[in-house]
Amino acid sequence: MGYSVSRKIYAIVSSLLLVLTSLLTYQPVAHATGAVRIDNVRVESKTTPIKNLSFVHVRWDWYAGNVSNGQQFSVEFPDVLKLGSDQGIELRDADGLVGGTCNADSGTRIVTCTFNDKFSNKDNVHGMFEVQVQVAKAQKSKEITFKIDGVSQVVRLPGDDDQDGIIGADYTAPTTFSKEGWAESDKIHARWTISVPGSELVKHNINSDVVIEDELTLVAGDVGHKFIKNGGEYAVEYTEDQLDDPRFKGKPLAYEQNIHPGETKQVITLKRPNDGWKADRFYQVSYMINFRRRCHPR
Repeated sequence: MGYSVSRKIYAIVSSLLLVLTSLLTYQPVAHATGAVRIDNVRVESKTTPIKNLSFVHVRWDWYAGNVSNGQQFSVEFPDVLKLGSDQGIELRDADGLVGGTCNADSGTRIVTCTFNDKFSNKDNVHGMFEVQVQVAKAQKSKEITFKIDGVSQVVRLPGDDDQDGIIGADYTAPTTFSKEGWAESDKIHARWTISVPGSELVKHNINSDVVIEDELTLVAGDVGHKFIKNGGEYAVEYTEDQLDDPRFKGKPLAYEQNIHPGETKQVITLKRPNDGWKADRFYQVSYMINFRRRCHPR
């Protein structure tokens, strides 16, 4: 018998997806006909200095007057910020009228909003747009550059002046069984990664294979969620100095993946290495799921 570890995945996909928020309000603000203006682009973080691989919010205010059907505005992000998924969202007014759609392209790092004809006769529409993104790399400078409809706009990162703009990520060795997941940019896959510290296996005198049980528990709106094979899954053994990239720096570990009928339950078996589990090593298995979820504006 293998060592059995029961782990359930709660497919709250909204926590994995890129969140795009557009809040529309109406105030008597004068604008030129057909004009769109974007102001106050800012990056906000719960902690400073910002760390690589952390998540931050980018927000901006926008104003539009008598925009025409098909009219667009776009915001290109700097390469230090990664759009996590190219989602789409409807632009709605206070009465629920859909006035356009916005899409974030993870490949080009551009958010593009396209108006329809519903706001054509409104000269005082304005809104606040919010995008949650992941930091892609560290940099010393406190300044990053966005492009608003192709025009560069420098934005200062939050934090004290004597701090670097973005510092390196903290790579912490797992001390117990842990799991994390995120949505892929194709909008139909999410990756889950389970980490197992060898010290826990040695402490419990585990001399056999390790069996991990997973189950997807779906919530309202979740459609098509299922475990899949041949989706880039892997298992590795790695050391503390390989924490920054276990998948490619670690040593491949033999494993089996058994997906149950219905495809919402699976059992993963990590095969015991020939020289046994080691207290100074870590073990990681990663796999993909398919998912579908309706995107609701907030």
